This record gives sequence, structure tokens and C-alpha cells, in this order.
Amino acid sequence: MAKGDNGGFVTGLIVGGLVGAAAALLYNPRTRRRARVALAEAAGQTPGDLLERGRDAVRSRLQAAADEAQQAATETEARLGAEYRSAVEGGPTPSPRP
Repeated sequence: MAKGDNGGFVTGLIVGGLVGAAAALLYNPRTRRRARVALAEAAGQTPGDLLERGRDAVRSRLQAAADEAQQAATETEARLGAEYRSAVEGGPTPSPRP
């Protein structure tokens, strides 16, 4: 992850929200259906809206992870190619990565 990435904060925020919502549902005398509707209305969003936001957040995190993996693979391929060429040519072996 990049420095200054707030992914941990966002994840904590989402988990905390879910735990709080679960606690509210457990200690709420209303039926579960009425409680879900009341929570969604209090948040100003429908449950579908909240689900879509969650999906978008997951897609974004997965895309970032895929991009980082692709970059690491490209860098590793270039490094290994250079080491291979150096070994085939009989030249000095590049120093290992720290």
C-alpha cells in the first residue's frame, strides 16, 4: 500500500458501523424489518444504496491490489531478466535485493 493510504481507517470505519448497527438491531424492540427500514431512513439512504456503496468500495480496493500486484510482477520480471542475461553472458551477478 502507498504511504498515507487511509484504507485501514476506512475499513475500521465500516467495521465499526456494522458492529454498531448489529448492536442496535439486537437491543431494539422493533422487528428486524422495521429496524432495518428505520436505520436506512436515518442514514438517508436505502439499503440498496448502502449495498452499492459497499460494492464500489470493495471493487476499488481489489483494483488497487491488482494494480500493485501487476507492478510488482513487472518489476520482478525485469529484475530476473537482468539477472538471467548477466548470468548467461558470464558477467558479474547483480547484488541481491535488500
